[in-house]
Amino acid sequence: MIVRPSLLALSLSLAAASCSTAPTLGPGVYCDDSTPCTADALYPLCNPFNHQCVGKSEGPFQRCAADADCTDGAHPLCDLGHRACVACTGPADDGRCQARDATHPRCEIGGGRCVACLPASQAVDCARPTAPICGLSGCRGCTSNAECPSQICSPDGSCVATSDIAYVDNEDGKCAGLRDGSAARPYCEIGEALAVLAGRHHVLVKGRTTPYHRIEASVAWPDPPAIVVGAGRTATPTSRITDATGPCVKLGGARGLTLDGMELSGCTVGVQGFLGGALKLLRSTVSGATSGPGIELHGCARVTLDGAVVRDNQKGGGAALYLTDFLIQNSFIAGNRGGAGGLDIDESSSGALQFITVRDNVGGPGKAGGIECNGNEATPARLTILGSIVVGNSPMQTGNQLGEFCPLANQVAVGLDEPLMPGLIHVPFEWLQSALDYHLALSPRNMPLIDAMTTPAPGYPDHDIDGNLRPKGPGWDIGAQEIN
Repeated sequence: MIVRPSLLALSLSLAAASCSTAPTLGPGVYCDDSTPCTADALYPLCNPFNHQCVGKSEGPFQRCAADADCTDGAHPLCDLGHRACVACTGPADDGRCQARDATHPRCEIGGGRCVACLPASQAVDCARPTAPICGLSGCRGCTSNAECPSQICSPDGSCVATSDIAYVDNEDGKCAGLRDGSAARPYCEIGEALAVLAGRHHVLVKGRTTPYHRIEASVAWPDPPAIVVGAGRTATPTSRITDATGPCVKLGGARGLTLDGMELSGCTVGVQGFLGGALKLLRSTVSGATSGPGIELHGCARVTLDGAVVRDNQKGGGAALYLTDFLIQNSFIAGNRGGAGGLDIDESSSGALQFITVRDNVGGPGKAGGIECNGNEATPARLTILGSIVVGNSPMQTGNQLGEFCPLANQVAVGLDEPLMPGLIHVPFEWLQSALDYHLALSPRNMPLIDAMTTPAPGYPDHDIDGNLRPKGPGWDIGAQEIN
């Protein structure tokens, strides 16, 4: 009975000493502030929760007397019982996160960090109108329509209020009765909504298998132009306008329009304008025009194509611009036939073609197959072509990939069979093999296109045709798509 306590005391004494002196001893050795683990041991850290020496991989253990002492984001709160910093555990710790740092008032569920916001509570956490979305680094602006409860993201990053939206849904031909444009009672047709917006500025068109009827400018259209938002260029089904009797969209009378995420197909012309207002065609498709160009504009105020696909218009080519100011970027102009070829720009128009892909178009008599720049030696002063691909286009009779007066000083990529001229880059090209796809493969053959535009200039886009960030590397990739 007398020997046992002596042995126990001796054992405890040896254990305490060994933790501070013997680097070969492992877990199970007692430690605390007065008997720390040896710095060069295999188990140099003292775990304050079980008072055992542990390896470096289990630490670090930051000691604390209050939450403010915890500077490691992964362990933001102080466990006062053990005087060590720990992870937060859930909503119950929101108050402590708020008191520790008012800019990070939420406990990340499952992550243990104090964060600025949570997706589940972003309506409360992200109250600033231009930063309504909870992202990885806190509240940010919306970047797509799908992120917004209203299904419309404004260019300034705010989500459009439902009170500013007229809703349209043809219900696949079953739409009938009295409608007021609310989400519960949407209008049946786009033209109907545009005629009676009543102070609203946006029209949201539901994707349906049954197409919508064509729309034509009216004095009832608002100024500034209304924004018509469809289901998206790649949605199934799309928000499609089809009408064999006339243009899908007809502008005039200085009335303009923004079309975002729409499909215009199977009309006589996709978009036609005479002395119209500003047109924006964003993330939309224009295809299958039956008797004219996909886009035909005469004397329109300003035209912007961004993220557009203008393809397979078989009678008048892709786009014909007359006396029009324009910006065409991040777009595919492909597979168009006759008339304009890919793009036909008259001597009275001015603007920029940047980061576009013009491929497999066939020009009409005397027209270049890809881009026709009508004019004279002064044309480069009013027209810019940069960072673009022009390849595989065929003139019907005379001409080339590009018209005689197209400026070639800003890195335009062409195929190996083209004559090498200043401003042109020869590229062997390798395309994705999926049907009717004009995206480029990530391939050594396309390396001359990647990061080719290394000197940014005002107006370079920060996104590509698919909405991906530009640039991803040290420079912008040539063409509509950011390849890498």
